[in-house]
Amino acid sequence: MKNSIYATLKKKKKKKKKKKKKKKKKKKKKKKKKKKKKKRKKKKKKAITTWRTPELGSDALTTLPSCPTLHI
Repeated sequence: MKNSIYATLKKKKKKKKKKKKKKKKKKKKKKKKKKKKKKRKKKKKKAITTWRTPELGSDALTTLPSCPTLHI
């Protein structure tokens, strides 16, 4: 019996070691990079000349400088 009492007393005397709480690391939120929208360049339409003469019909729809026959 002596031993058992002794053992319990000794157990009580032992100081409990404080457990250190592990600090949770905060996860850094990654900033999402905003995708830059590429601006589409509008294609310039070539100026279409509309000299519609009855002889030429739809062939007169040509771009200005390229058709020498229309320069009358």
